[in-house]
Amino acid sequence: LVAPLISFLKNGRYNSRKEYLLYCVNIVVNIIALNIADGIIIVHNQLKEEISKYTLRKVKVQVAPQFIEREQDTLPRARLGSSKTINLLTVTNLAFPEKYHGLLFFLNALSRFARDGSEEVKINFDILGDGFYLSKLNDDIKKYCTDRFTVKAHGFVKDVRLFYESADIFLYCSTFDGLPNVLLEAMYFGLPIMVNSYPNFKDILKNGENALFFDIENYDQFVSDLNQLINDQNIYESMSSNNINKSREDYSCLAVAKKLQKIVSLYTSIQ
Repeated sequence: LVAPLISFLKNGRYNSRKEYLLYCVNIVVNIIALNIADGIIIVHNQLKEEISKYTLRKVKVQVAPQFIEREQDTLPRARLGSSKTINLLTVTNLAFPEKYHGLLFFLNALSRFARDGSEEVKINFDILGDGFYLSKLNDDIKKYCTDRFTVKAHGFVKDVRLFYESADIFLYCSTFDGLPNVLLEAMYFGLPIMVNSYPNFKDILKNGENALFFDIENYDQFVSDLNQLINDQNIYESMSSNNINKSREDYSCLAVAKKLQKIVSLYTSIQ
């Protein structure tokens, strides 16, 4: 109940009187639920501050993130230095303008990277995700594609495994998010990550260790960091290895189950 509450309270997005009434009902129901609960489990720390605004009494709040099902162990990625084509991937929800604008940032920044970089290196950017802004995005893509920079928006893709496996780096940019599953998926597949500096993402990623954070106002920084990630063998391989280890230790089904067991035991002892 918490995530819908925060979403409604912070944004209040509605297009009709019916949606507005639903918005009001959701607020009331969720606030009541928060205040009668003995404890609250959230998926990331940033929600704690928001929850405290709507609880009239002290409620114990614990963090237990979502988990990623591990079908098999993945191996760290090898360096990219000798590769002539760099495959970049993002998976997003194009129903949200904030995520669409994040893609526009990537199109601008990557076109600059391809234009100013080595003529021998080509950039391929795959975008997975459906939503209202997909058709607009396809129109935008036509303005940026060159012989050295190709982009394809695939829309909704049911089985994303092949895209993760063939990608070299995972990109993500959004200013409206909780704890995106796609970042956990990228970690599971051992992909180095580049992501905008947004508070919720820092809950699971550490700059320079699991990801490189960038400022969405600074194209030059993004281009410089991408160039470093592509050409520095140590950074690329250590980030890949770190992400696989963190995925296994913190976000596997077993790891999250153990956290939940501790939380349930804590609430039981309180009663």
